[in-house]
Amino acid sequence: MQTQSIVFTGPGQVQLVAGELPAPGEGQVTVRNDLTLISTGTELICLRGECDDDTHWKQYMRYPHHPGYSAVGTVVKLGEGVTDIKRGTRVCTTAGHVSHANVPVQSIWGREVPEALPDEEAVWAVLGVITQTGVRQAEHTMGDSAVVIGLGPLGQDTGRQGTETSPGPSALVRDAPGGRPGPFRTSGAVPSAIDQGRGTGLRPQLLLLSQRRGADGREGPEPWARPPSSDQPRSAVLGRARPAHD
Repeated sequence: MQTQSIVFTGPGQVQLVAGELPAPGEGQVTVRNDLTLISTGTELICLRGECDDDTHWKQYMRYPHHPGYSAVGTVVKLGEGVTDIKRGTRVCTTAGHVSHANVPVQSIWGREVPEALPDEEAVWAVLGVITQTGVRQAEHTMGDSAVVIGLGPLGQDTGRQGTETSPGPSALVRDAPGGRPGPFRTSGAVPSAIDQGRGTGLRPQLLLLSQRRGADGREGPEPWARPPSSDQPRSAVLGRARPAHD
């Protein structure tokens, strides 16, 4: 079967590559991707090729790099031994930006996507699992305040889910200087938003907005939060491209 895929062949280099996809192996199905989701933070880091040596990105972005990890598609072929899924079934997978992919049945994240759910919504399934896992790992409880570091799709969804699971005094969002807190602040998803670019540092802003309480939980790579006399906040790291700097 002919397939096409988007490939980062080097920093700043993108190609649409045609290839031959073999028949699905034992326990696999061939999925025709109907829609794939661009994870802008992850994929732009890999496209730029900019990361520090002490992060997981150094291994992850090896070239040629095949981007993408959230897709919705239709099963078109069954491999040997596959009996619990049918051709024509809509599924959510971690396939990249490819027209067709062979996927192990056990690696399908969402089986039998409801017909009423459009591709544009179903394709968010994988990112939704990632952010919900982060929120749960941080163990938010009622009344907690939280810091979400970074405002890509993962950060924005984490912020929304955090406010739903722990509607505390504030859910605080931080982004890099010149980043994206403005639109997110005005969207109503998060009561308060702070950013590094204001020049006053994160900690004073956090303590001011949380009435000197600090953060009970954080999602991101850096240990922001409560005053030194308090316990460290619960945390969940969803991704890190560079070492932490204040």
